[in-house]
Amino acid sequence: MKIILLYKPNETITNPLVTILPNGLRTIASFLKDCSLENLYNKNWDEIEELIKKSKPDIVGISCFTFNRHTVFKLASLVKKINPGTKVVLGGPFPTLMYNLILKKVKDIDYIVRGEGEVTFKELVDAIENSKPVASVEGIVFCSGKKIIVTPDRKPMADLDIVPISAKYPDRHIITSRGCPSACHFCSTPALWGRKVRFRSAKNVVDEIEMLVKRHKITTFTIEDDTFAVNKERVIDICKEIIKRELKVIWNCMSRVNIIDEERLHWMKKAGCYAVSYGVESGSERILKNINKNISLTEIKNAASLARKHGIFVNFFLMVGNPGETEETIKETIDMLKQTRPNMIITSHLQLYPGTKFYNDAVAKGQISDYIWFEDKESTPEATYFFHEMSKKDQMKYKKLIEEEFEKLDSDFSLKELNEILKMYPDDAYTYNRIGEIYYKQKRFEKAEEMYAKAIKINPGYARFHLALGLLHSKQRQFNLAISEFATVIDLDPFYRQAYINLGTIFGMAKKYEKAVKMFRYAVSLDRTQPQAYYNLGVIYGRIGDIAKMRQAFMQAVRYNHPKKRILLAQINKLTISGK
Repeated sequence: MKIILLYKPNETITNPLVTILPNGLRTIASFLKDCSLENLYNKNWDEIEELIKKSKPDIVGISCFTFNRHTVFKLASLVKKINPGTKVVLGGPFPTLMYNLILKKVKDIDYIVRGEGEVTFKELVDAIENSKPVASVEGIVFCSGKKIIVTPDRKPMADLDIVPISAKYPDRHIITSRGCPSACHFCSTPALWGRKVRFRSAKNVVDEIEMLVKRHKITTFTIEDDTFAVNKERVIDICKEIIKRELKVIWNCMSRVNIIDEERLHWMKKAGCYAVSYGVESGSERILKNINKNISLTEIKNAASLARKHGIFVNFFLMVGNPGETEETIKETIDMLKQTRPNMIITSHLQLYPGTKFYNDAVAKGQISDYIWFEDKESTPEATYFFHEMSKKDQMKYKKLIEEEFEKLDSDFSLKELNEILKMYPDDAYTYNRIGEIYYKQKRFEKAEEMYAKAIKINPGYARFHLALGLLHSKQRQFNLAISEFATVIDLDPFYRQAYINLGTIFGMAKKYEKAVKMFRYAVSLDRTQPQAYYNLGVIYGRIGDIAKMRQAFMQAVRYNHPKKRILLAQINKLTISGK
């Protein structure tokens, strides 16, 4: 049977993190072996229709999240329109938690795979192909007449090493474990994976990393585990194995603050970890208790301090509007930021997601209904935000306040700090690169070039180091040297769109407009939501006198929220009025 696995995020969403293929689809593809996998994020609906007609699949598997559910329903409808006999199978977080309503409200779904999909989907395919009763397959839901059949839950895989490493569909985002031991009231992970953490072995993880490096030239990656550092022995074993195999990699991960310690961070740094993200959420002990975070301010401060000591970039995830949030708790969060000096923060509002305690409580109180996900066409319906205790206006105000106060902090590593880090880690390429960035900002270009060169000598396979050196050469108008570095970036990473944008910029400065257009158009082909590429393309079209194409490019830049959006709108309106 011909099987195709599809992923399609909403066209309106520009976050690059949601345009990548879900890890679950890639592991299912490697488990099946004989199937194709398509990321549709950069395709319009006419292109998608043509792809499906050409591939003529017997079974289509679609990955569905909460934010892209309506796009998935539209995709399922398109598949059925092309061939009603094609079996459409949904998997992912949203159908795992909302399968009953999906089958009641969406007519074009044949089967839903709940939870872990590799074995379940393979068994379902085998049952369909061999005309066996699908009711014998654990972990699925389907309709039989007007009755919804829910088969018994499938036990989670005990040994994650049996899942083949996805060499055919590599990605910079890897998962080394499943599950989280915590039970935060805003998080659906316990409902999806359970609280028992299952681990891939250290050897298996590093086998994947080595494959990424040697077969695909991928030397930088993100470990997407909910809490990578939870098992100290395994973390250190992974780091030692990376060092033993002499893999020059740079990576980041997430961790809870209450499990981090100096020994873990030491080995992580030696193995190439440049950043760690902590789910901090709030600087108020009261809020931390209300959301069942099970961490303390002391642990937050300790985790941030230790990471900074070892030269690891610190990111805090924060949330505004949790139960009990007040102006006082917001001030406590700001005070915590001043004391801990994270290098970066990502602040969001509490949103009620299916499978979380907060969501279940809101449904029980009649504050929200499951039907909102089907009736509201927004990717994140406003009704799912927790505005019951603090108004939307106040939440927006306090979120902005936190971000403004953070911007005032001197949170970057100082030159003195970075030189102290080099004493501990004299061969750390990322630290040399950071020092180079400081010299670059100070316009001490010779020193900056010296630091960038040292970083590249230690880790010649990391595209970002070459990008930094290329930008330095551009600043000095050493265009041939800059072109050489950007070409190296593309050789190391053919999908690094910023390198194409930079090359196009240099060609534009050199009045090589045809080459500039080619580079910007290629950047757009890699990501149709890239505003800078559209803007630069519009500038070049303006220089060569193609006003129609300039206006079209500027309109796309506006659509995807270019920082100069207002200026571009004014220019577009002026061109429209003048009839050009």
